[in-house]
Amino acid sequence: MTCRSTRTLKKPALIASNWDDPAVPKSDNWRKELFDAARFEPTLGKNVLRPLVKLDELSCGTVTTWFLASPAQASRVAALTGVQRVYADRNSELWRVPARSCS
Repeated sequence: MTCRSTRTLKKPALIASNWDDPAVPKSDNWRKELFDAARFEPTLGKNVLRPLVKLDELSCGTVTTWFLASPAQASRVAALTGVQRVYADRNSELWRVPARSCS
């Protein structure tokens, strides 16, 4: 089956994680790849790779915010203001936060 979409992102997706964890650059996984890429594009890296402790701030603004999380991290997303889980399976959960003001 082929999935084809005519939509494209207007800006990069934000990725929240513990980027200051000293183990990140020592592991061979997707987090290390993004961590290394941010060294070549520091401004983009700073804008895209966000600290997990500021997760709630990511959903502030004028557009709906979507979160994709592992079941292990789902409780952290579930604690966000106004969040709704829209999908879940054994590997991932998709959450939606309507646009909201945080000021």
